[in-house]
Amino acid sequence: MILSINKFVFIIFLFFSMSVLSLPSFENEKAAYEYFKECQNKRVIEVDSRILGDYRVDIYNPLFEDPFPREESWFDKLFGIEHYTSVPWKEHCYDQKIIIRKLDTEEIILYDQSPNFYSFYGDQFINEKYLWLKHSPGSVGVLTHGYYFNENSEIERIDIPGVSCQILDNKENQLICAEVTKRPFNSTASGCSLSVFPYDKFLIEIKGNQIMKTLHELGDIHPDCKINK
Repeated sequence: MILSINKFVFIIFLFFSMSVLSLPSFENEKAAYEYFKECQNKRVIEVDSRILGDYRVDIYNPLFEDPFPREESWFDKLFGIEHYTSVPWKEHCYDQKIIIRKLDTEEIILYDQSPNFYSFYGDQFINEKYLWLKHSPGSVGVLTHGYYFNENSEIERIDIPGVSCQILDNKENQLICAEVTKRPFNSTASGCSLSVFPYDKFLIEIKGNQIMKTLHELGDIHPDCKINK
């Protein structure tokens, strides 16, 4: 069963620590220092956690806003406005991480360092074997992947096809996801932009680490995308 742990924010002092395989090559020590020097300052990191069985799953993401507001002005007090200072993203510091630990030993079972900003599904509270995460890498929409905690205490990653997935109520292994329709439409027509592409919905059912996909609902084709208007 999965339990929510309140999201907390803390100031964490991070010196660069990452796999040698993930680092770029440098001509000399000065070049390496210039690349990583911004990572030697304190940064604000947000950690969100879930407990699943004997494991704890932590997602680390940098914050773009300082959680400590500046001194309020009379205008702020009058209108109840809370101000935050913008924090630049230090992309070279690789602060985005997914870490899965065993609860009894704190042993790290999975360490995934990524440029993506991951988050848990907010409506996923009761789980036994599956935990789903989402991220948005750009114009392709919100993608989903998860972890299957099998009977042998092994963790397997599962990448879900489609975008904008929703977890079915009380069904940890079933999701409804959307994909651009395979039906003919005029994707190059004027007005048929990515934002109005027709999407069909599919039921994604996972058994173990196997994915089964069945059509759930056909989406409407926007008038600007129809072949014969």
